[in-house]
Amino acid sequence: MIEEKIYLNLGKITLFVFICCSIIIGIVGFDIFTAKARDIKRRVDMGALVEALDLYHLKYGRYPEAVDEWRGWDVSYAVGGKGDFLKILKDDGFLKKSANDPVNDTFNHYRYQRHERGGFGCERPFYILQVTAFETADGNRGRGECPDFNWAAELPNGYTIQRFE
Repeated sequence: MIEEKIYLNLGKITLFVFICCSIIIGIVGFDIFTAKARDIKRRVDMGALVEALDLYHLKYGRYPEAVDEWRGWDVSYAVGGKGDFLKILKDDGFLKKSANDPVNDTFNHYRYQRHERGGFGCERPFYILQVTAFETADGNRGRGECPDFNWAAELPNGYTIQRFE
């Protein structure tokens, strides 16, 4: 009789532990799934932004100026600057909908800089477009460097695109 109660209690405890572990695994799995979904959106946004920047270049013969004053970057989150490249692209019709990082804060955002010829030792004008951080690492940081600086190395879990005019 006592042994049966012990076995019943052990069975209940085992079931409880199993249910708790299943819930924890489900929560962790869901977090990973949603992080990957946000990273997929970031990659899709980068493609749309590059296309919009190329269309802007076709129309105006140059890439848009960076107009914010956050260390020379236009950023996708508000820092009180004069404007941003996303607004310019959207207002001119090159970007169909706003492209903001899914988190869009000081750590996770998109940023853009345009440099004139000679900037960082590059011989032609260019822009740098970056995702500052992916939530799931794949080791691909993109490319963006001039003789005097490597932007891709600056963001170990981000992504960099560089285009020359």
